[in-house]
Amino acid sequence: MNKLMDRFDMEFFLSQSKTASQNNLKTITLNIRPRKKSMANFKSMRSLFCVVIMALSASFVTAQNYPFPQNIDYYGIKPNSQTTQSQNESVKEFYDYWKDKYLRQSATIEGGYYVHGADTDGHGKGTSESHGYGMVITALMAGYNQNAKSEFDGLFTFFNTHRSHLNAELMGWKIDESETSGIYSSATDGDMDIAYALLLADKQWGSNTEINYKQEAIDMINNGLRVSDYNSESKRLMLGDWDTQKIYTTRSSDWMTGHLRAYENATNDAEWLAAIDSIYDMVAQLNTQNSNSGLMPDFVTGQNPRPDTENDNGTGEKNSGHYYYNAARTPLRLSMDYIHNGDQRSKSASEKLVTWVRLQIGDSYDFNKYYSGYTINGNVLPGAEYNSTVFIAPVVVAASVDSANQEMVNAGWNYIKAKHESYFEDTINLLSLLALTGNWWAPNQTTGNDNGIPIALSKSATTTMNMPVLIRLEGIDDGTITAYHIHTQPAHGAISWSGSQVNYVPSKNYIGSDSFSYTVTDDDGNVSVPAKVTLSVIEDTLPTLSCNVKEEFWTGGFLATVTVTNTSEAVLRNWQVDLSLGVGESFNYGWSANFNASSNPLKASGLEWNNLLQPGESTDFGFIGDSIAGHSKITCQ
Repeated sequence: MNKLMDRFDMEFFLSQSKTASQNNLKTITLNIRPRKKSMANFKSMRSLFCVVIMALSASFVTAQNYPFPQNIDYYGIKPNSQTTQSQNESVKEFYDYWKDKYLRQSATIEGGYYVHGADTDGHGKGTSESHGYGMVITALMAGYNQNAKSEFDGLFTFFNTHRSHLNAELMGWKIDESETSGIYSSATDGDMDIAYALLLADKQWGSNTEINYKQEAIDMINNGLRVSDYNSESKRLMLGDWDTQKIYTTRSSDWMTGHLRAYENATNDAEWLAAIDSIYDMVAQLNTQNSNSGLMPDFVTGQNPRPDTENDNGTGEKNSGHYYYNAARTPLRLSMDYIHNGDQRSKSASEKLVTWVRLQIGDSYDFNKYYSGYTINGNVLPGAEYNSTVFIAPVVVAASVDSANQEMVNAGWNYIKAKHESYFEDTINLLSLLALTGNWWAPNQTTGNDNGIPIALSKSATTTMNMPVLIRLEGIDDGTITAYHIHTQPAHGAISWSGSQVNYVPSKNYIGSDSFSYTVTDDDGNVSVPAKVTLSVIEDTLPTLSCNVKEEFWTGGFLATVTVTNTSEAVLRNWQVDLSLGVGESFNYGWSANFNASSNPLKASGLEWNNLLQPGESTDFGFIGDSIAGHSKITCQ
């Protein structure tokens, strides 16, 4: 530049300002003035200076907004056996090793990059899975890696030229030795990470650059994932754009509920919330019906979800009904939704698994005792008695959802922070290190939990056909919940609400399941992620109840405590029980019920606040009586 200025007898100087927090160059002023007797040259160079200014501007507007390290305080805990600075150094060292070993320049595309990670048979250069991982990692490491944007753009360029031959918004699943394009179909996990990475890139660098990251992400989500990797009938993620028939077969490592929440945030498409609900419903059913451990199988199939032990998924992968190399990633995928968004279902799933893992590794937290494959009931698979960080790192992240696991998280961090293996293990390990240190930030949640983001709680209720039911919404916050807002409406009924009270009325003669979602707002104006209210509308059958009486008596009197339980599958409204007192016994006074003391037997019925019982729900009331001729057992019906 100085030589150019000398040639045209010019001089220039720059003035700039920086932000104190990130030390990024935000504004730049280019001052150009002619030296004496050089005005003609100055005018002739006007267009050239415009080019120079544009080039300089472009180099500065792409400065990162969330440079590594961020160390954001999300929900859960971080390792505390090392300083934050030391943890960041460990992440940087692992990233340097990972990048040097796996990030490769394309042999066929100028400026293109891919992540070298062979397919499951050890063939080829990489996969869309490895590509998605690489794009996520590169966006998160910007700031430390000064070339992150150009490398991310190179990864995008490679994706852009290797799209699926079935749905061009998605990526062909395999990168073969010749880097052939246009012949492969997609794989859902790679597609999901690529779309998510584009949302990260939009937050990191903005979309006013050569690539409109936000629009590319939205196009991929709306026209790719939504159309070909997700089934709106089953509400389940499919295996790829080739998978059009088995709508109930899904891969648990694709259950990236945090990704789905980011998609909903970017597109305002509530179908992604339905997909999240479907995933947590499957987890709950599998944990109840199939798994005592909290482990998920590689593949799940059936409308009533079950492990795919028959290899119904069509991939030919072994151990498809067990916790193996696909499901090894699932604890990481599921726990990130709690870490970033505070979803309690994510936390519950993680806690169940971690409780079982702690039994395997013992009080000394010996991760060498955690092996590389189990049945979902917790038996080690034949030949799996060895250790791999692809199994260990995700459960360390899952443990971080609860402060009770601090020692386990510290031990796990020390185990994985510098453990080098191969592509798959190293990549999942690096993502886990980023998550554990607060350096995996979410595109829809960049501020963390230090500002007290509230949590809306999931609820459930049952009603009978054509009958309304009242639901009380609930939130948790370090301050005060000030407002409740309906996020999505029910499909088979109508709701009205005031404050935290919601009245649901099912559609006429409808029987089945329904749901809606809501958010809560706290006194700082923070809004929670949506929570689901699940509704069951059942046939109008006659409800049944049971009652149990516990008695204490003394000379001249007695105390009776009565428990009324709805033993049917229908909602019990306006319950009433008859209580037969013994000879010489009489009612004195009672509580938590209406009493008709003049009747024989004594009649008791519910008050406004306890006269409606959901299936299986109980309520208690009591009374004190007088006894003239001793006490005999009270009967209730």
